Amino acid sequence: MKNNKNDLVKELEEILNNEEEFKEIEKRIKDIDIDEYNDIIIELKSDIKSLENINSSLDTSLNEIYDIENRCPICQSEIDDEKKEQLISYYEDLIDENLKKIENDENEIKKYNLKIKEFNDYNSRYIELKMLIKNKFNIKKKISNLE
Repeated sequence: MKNNKNDLVKELEEILNNEEEFKEIEKRIKDIDIDEYNDIIIELKSDIKSLENINSSLDTSLNEIYDIENRCPICQSEIDDEKKEQLISYYEDLIDENLKKIENDENEIKKYNLKIKEFNDYNSRYIELKMLIKNKFNIKKKISNLE
């Protein structure tokens, strides 16, 4: 039981030391727009899904080019080997470009998830410090009663 004046004074000092941290965390929490981060993540996931669907279609077309001899998979017109190689290269480049975009979007999602985690950590500490600081007045009252 902390009814000893020295213990109460130490507890009060701890609270006063934590008030600066509390103010800093409070400021950081206010600067973070968690809803915006969640919206960005949703948008990035949607972009990834779209790019994956495009790549799936491109991959199907690419496989058709490999399977069909001297015919365009889209218009079915005759094509020579050079045109076939150009189409293959074109589709492969598009797929690679989309894969890079997907990787970039996934890295962005990780970045925003980290920011959300940071916010949650700050928020937990904020609540903890708020409860501690709330006790400041009770401790001051106990100290004055002991005097």
